Amino acid sequence: MYATDRNSRRRFLQQAGLGIAALSMAAPLRRAWADAKLRPMWGDVCETLEPLITVPRDAALSYDPRLIAFLQEDRKDLAETQQKQAATLKSLIDAGFKPATAIAAVQSGDWSKLQHTGLYSVQLQPPGTEFTPTPSQNGNGNGSAPAALPQGG
Repeated sequence: MYATDRNSRRRFLQQAGLGIAALSMAAPLRRAWADAKLRPMWGDVCETLEPLITVPRDAALSYDPRLIAFLQEDRKDLAETQQKQAATLKSLIDAGFKPATAIAAVQSGDWSKLQHTGLYSVQLQPPGTEFTPTPSQNGNGNGSAPAALPQGG
């Protein structure tokens, strides 16, 4: 019986006396088994059943790996990795790095590809830029500039 969640698998492996070493190898072994044996076998089954099933012209019988529970953990791992990469990209771009170079750096893992725009902060304004709001940008809604704050002293 295949355990359906990570905690169940961990308990199963620990009860079997396999411990942490087996836990660290379970996912790569499962992926290797799925890639080397199961995926080709599922493809062969589809190919074998195709003559027995009415399949539209210019179509082929196939399986959808998104619907196979055994492969779902791989999708979860991929989603977690993509989420971390997206957060890293946002941080790099917010810090002023060129988006194209940030993408290249994250994809390759080579941080030397990063090129800075020379702009800083979330607003990415050039250093020394002064902002003069228009009436629609001043934030108080009445079209007049807000009163100046008193100088501290």
